[in-house]
Amino acid sequence: MTSRHLLQEDSRASAPITSDTDGREYHGYADMDQQENPQREPGLRTLGDVHKALHPLRQAADRVGRQVEDFAETLDRLGSKQQHKRTKERNIALATVHGYEKIAGDTVKLLREKHGPSRHELFDENGNKVSGRLKFRSGSNAPRGSSSLQIGSQTTVEDLKHWEEELQTWKLLGYRLQLQEPVRSTKLEKRTNEGHILQRPTGDFCLHRYTSENDIWQNFLAKDDTAWERHVVVEWLRSSAESDRRDIESTVEPLMQKAERGDGLRSHAWLFSREAIKSQKRLRSWPQPLDPSSPGLGKSLISPDGDQKLVTQLDPDAVTRQCRFLSPQDAAFERATWTACWEMVRRGRSCESIREYCEGRVEGWKAMTLLGDPRRLPKPDAGKTTASSTDIQTRVLWRHMCAVAANDNTLDDYECAVYGALSGCISNVLKVSQDLDDHLFAYYNSYLLQGFNAYIRIEHPHLTSSALSLEESTTHPDNDELATPSSAHAVLMHLQDLEATKIEARKPLKMLQGSLICDNFMEFGTLQGIQIAVKANTGSTSKIIEAPDSNVLSGTLVADVGMEDHDMLRVLTHMYFIYQDLGLHIKAEDQLYAIENVVVAYVDYLSKAGKQLLLPLYVSRLSRPRAWTCMARMLPYVTDRSDRSALLNLMKQYGIEAPSVLKNQLLLLLRDVPFDLTYAKAFPPLEILDRSKRDSRISRPIKQNFIGQRIDDDEKDLIAVVDWYVLLQGHWQDTMAAGSAIYIRLLRRQGLAAARELSRAASFSRVSMEKTAGILGRSLDLSQENYTSEEDIVPPMNMGHSRRPIQPRKQKAKCVMSASRARDECDLMYDSSKTFRDLENLFVCLDALEEWQSVASQVSSIAHPRQSSRSKGKLQHAHKKVTRTIEPLLHGWLQHPNNEEEAYDFDQIRQACLPEVVLAYVEVLNVGARAISRECLLECMNLIADVGLDNSDMCDCFLAAGRMSELVDSFAITSRNLLLAQAQGPWASKSKRDSAGENLEIWNVKGFPPEAIDA
Repeated sequence: MTSRHLLQEDSRASAPITSDTDGREYHGYADMDQQENPQREPGLRTLGDVHKALHPLRQAADRVGRQVEDFAETLDRLGSKQQHKRTKERNIALATVHGYEKIAGDTVKLLREKHGPSRHELFDENGNKVSGRLKFRSGSNAPRGSSSLQIGSQTTVEDLKHWEEELQTWKLLGYRLQLQEPVRSTKLEKRTNEGHILQRPTGDFCLHRYTSENDIWQNFLAKDDTAWERHVVVEWLRSSAESDRRDIESTVEPLMQKAERGDGLRSHAWLFSREAIKSQKRLRSWPQPLDPSSPGLGKSLISPDGDQKLVTQLDPDAVTRQCRFLSPQDAAFERATWTACWEMVRRGRSCESIREYCEGRVEGWKAMTLLGDPRRLPKPDAGKTTASSTDIQTRVLWRHMCAVAANDNTLDDYECAVYGALSGCISNVLKVSQDLDDHLFAYYNSYLLQGFNAYIRIEHPHLTSSALSLEESTTHPDNDELATPSSAHAVLMHLQDLEATKIEARKPLKMLQGSLICDNFMEFGTLQGIQIAVKANTGSTSKIIEAPDSNVLSGTLVADVGMEDHDMLRVLTHMYFIYQDLGLHIKAEDQLYAIENVVVAYVDYLSKAGKQLLLPLYVSRLSRPRAWTCMARMLPYVTDRSDRSALLNLMKQYGIEAPSVLKNQLLLLLRDVPFDLTYAKAFPPLEILDRSKRDSRISRPIKQNFIGQRIDDDEKDLIAVVDWYVLLQGHWQDTMAAGSAIYIRLLRRQGLAAARELSRAASFSRVSMEKTAGILGRSLDLSQENYTSEEDIVPPMNMGHSRRPIQPRKQKAKCVMSASRARDECDLMYDSSKTFRDLENLFVCLDALEEWQSVASQVSSIAHPRQSSRSKGKLQHAHKKVTRTIEPLLHGWLQHPNNEEEAYDFDQIRQACLPEVVLAYVEVLNVGARAISRECLLECMNLIADVGLDNSDMCDCFLAAGRMSELVDSFAITSRNLLLAQAQGPWASKSKRDSAGENLEIWNVKGFPPEAIDA
C-alpha cells in the first residue's frame, strides 16, 4: 500500500472502507476533502475536547459507581454470540437478564439505605405521589450496604427512582422471554430462584362437571395465549408495586392520624360512631336499636360539625342502607382499611395475608370479598380435589356481585376499587389510580377477568346463571372506549395521550416497558436510534452518527433519549444484545444502522468516561464495517501507550480486525483535518526565507521560528495514528504508508510543527527498532548502513528442548538460511520505507534550519569575545547538522513513486519544498563563510556544480517551480562573497582541504580590486 492509496482511492475495484457517518463506500479523499467545509464546527472527538468534557462525565461516573463495569462483566461472562440450540439460547439469555436484574436490585438496596427517608417525601399526606422532579442530596456519611457494589456520593432520590424503574424493566424483559418460551429447566430455576420464574400451566387437566375453579383457571391460562400474556403483565405490575411502593402502614398513616386512635384491638372498629349511638340510647333510655325515623334523632345524632347525620346501627351495610354517615374519625379509619385492602390487592398479596390484616382490625368480613378472585382461592382442604357446582357458581356470581357493588356511588372510592379489581370493572380502579402502572393494572386486570368469565360462559355454560349474561351490561357500565379487551398498543397509546398519565407514559423507561409489553422492542430501538442521531446532530455535525432524514420521525412519538442519557443508553444497549443472542437478524440496512446508533452512543460515553478497555466488548457486537469505524472514532481518546497496546490485544480477543480499524481511523482523521482547498491538488510552497527583502544583490535571511510551535488537536490525533501502527504486530508496509500519508496531509495544510513532532516521536529509526522485533525476531535499526550485518539479523538459537539434538553443521546451515531470509526481508522493508524516510528527512532538515537560524541570531548579538567563542562552537554544530540533514534531499529525493498519481504528488511536493530548502541552504553557507570559515563557500560551489549537472533533478525542479532566477541570484551573491573574501586578504598558502582533496586556492584571483566587486 502506498501513501497515495491512503490519500485517494478512486478505483471502484479497491476494497471499500465504509464511513460511520453516512454508511456509504468512499474510495478517495481528494474529492471528499473539497466537499468538506473547512470552517465547520468540529464534533467532540479531539483530546482537548475530551478534557473539557471530563468534569460532567466524572460526575456521572461518580453517580453510577461500578455499575457500568458490572454490566460489562455480566455481558462478557454470560452474553454469548455463539450459535446454540434454541432452548439453550433462551436459558443463556434469561440468565443474562437475571444478572442485570441482580445488579439493578443491589443498586436499589444501596440507594434505599441512603435515600429511603427522602423517598417518602415524594408522597403527600394521602399517600399520593407528588409530581415533579424533586432532588435530595445525600450526606457524605450515609451508610453503605454490605454488597460489593459501590455507588457514588452524588446520588439523588431521582437516581433511586430510576434504578427502581430499571429493575422492573429487567424483570419485565425476563417475563417477556418466558412468554415466548416457557422455562422448564430445573437447574435454571434453582439458580435464579428469586420468585421471577413464571411457569405456564401445561393444561393437562381432565375437566368435568365437578372440576374445581382453580383447575379451570389453570386450563384457561394454558389454552389462551392472550390470557397468559395478560396474566404475566398483571403479575409484573403487582411485583413492581410490592417492591417500589411505600409499605402499607406508611401509606395509611395520614388517615390513621385523622382517625384519632391508638394501637390494639380496642382501638379498631367504628369507635366514635358507636360512642355517639350509645350516648343517644342513654339519653333516651332505649334498649332496642335506634330507629333513624325517631323524632329529634336527625338533629342530635349528627357529626361534630353538624353537617352529616350519623348511622344508628353498626353493621357493615348501615351506611348504604340508611344513607347516613360515620363520624369523621371512623370514616378516616374505614378509608384507611379499604386503602390498605386496595394496596394489598394491587400488590398481589395472598388471601391469607389480607385476611390476617383485616381480622387484626376487627374487619374480617372485608377479606371474604376476595373469595371471588380465581387467583386468590384459599388452599383446598387435605384430600379435597374437587369443588361442587354450587361453589363454582357462587364464585362466578360473587364476582358479579362485586361488579354491582363497585358501581355503588355511595361507597368509598377505595372500597369500589377493591370490588372493581375483583370483578374486572375498569372505571372504579381508574378513580384511585395514581400512576401509569395503576392504569395499566386497571386495564389488564379487567381484560383478564373478562376473558375468564367469557371462557366459563363458553366452555362451561352449565356453571353460570342464565340471568348473569342478561344483566352483564348493567353491571359493567364503563364508558371508557377501552372497556372491552383491546390490544396492548391501543392501551398504551391511549395512556400516552391521557392527561393524567401522558407525562409519565412518555418517559424513556416507561416507553421501553411499553415496547416490551407490546413485544415490539426492535421497532422501539430503531426509532430511538433515529432520535439519538437527530439529537447528536443538533447544533453541530456528529462524527460518529450520521444525521438522518429530517422527516423520518414526523408524526411519531419517541422517547426523548440523547447522547447524554447514559443510563438509558446502557439499558437499551444491553437489551439489544439480549435479542441479538436470541438469534435476532436485521436484514434492512437502514434499520440495522439506526438501532446500532444506540450502541455507538453508549460506546462513545464509555470512551469519554475513561472506560476504554471495555470498548472492544461492545464494539464487537456491531456489524463489521460499523465496528471498524466506531472503534476508529474512539481510539483518539486513548492516550496512554500501555492502554493502546492492551486495547489492540482486546480487539484481537473479541475478533475485531485491528488493521481495518486503524485504516479507518487514518482515513477518517485525514478527512476531518481541514486544509485550504486552494491546495487540493497542489501543495503550498514553503516559506523559510524572509521575502520582505527584494534586492537581488542582498541574500534573504532565514525567518525566525518559521516552523512554529502550534499543534492543534486534529494534528495530535494524526500523530498518534503512527504510534497505533507501531504497536500493531507486523503490517510494516501499512505503517510506512500511513506515516507517509500523514506527512503529506500535514504538508498540504502547512502543519510544519506537527510534522516535525511526528519526525521526532515516530522517527524511522524508532519505528524500525519496534516493528522489526515482531517481524524478524529481534530489534534492528534499519536506518543504519550496516543493518545487514549477519551478527545483527541472525535469529537466536532455539533454546527449547527437542527429541533429537541438532547437529552443529545442520544447525549452522539452518541459521545461515535464516540470516539470508532475514537480509532479504530487511532489504524489502528498507525499500518499502523510501517515501516515509524521504518525507521525514524533509522535516528533520527544516528543524535543523530553524535551529541554525536561532543560533546564528544569538551569535550576531554577542559582543563579548569569550561568549562569542562558545557561541561560534554552537554555530559550527548547527551548521554541520544542516549539512548532514540536507544531503538526502539533494540526491534522488522523492524520486521513486509507485504509480502515476504518486509521481504527480511527488513532483508537486518537490516544487513546493525543494527550491526553498536549497535557497535556505545557500544562505546558511554564505553566513557560515563569514562567521565560521571560508570553507563554507567551497560547499556552495559544489552545490552549484551539482545543480548544473546534466542529470540533475534539482535544476528541473527549479525550472518547474519558476524559481531559477532566484537560484541564479543566490549563486551570484555567493560568487560575490567569494571575491570579497579574497579581496579582504589572500588565502592561506596551505588552504585546508576537504575530504575530496579540494580547497579554495582555485578561486584566488590576483589583481582584482575590491571596488570592482562592489561595482
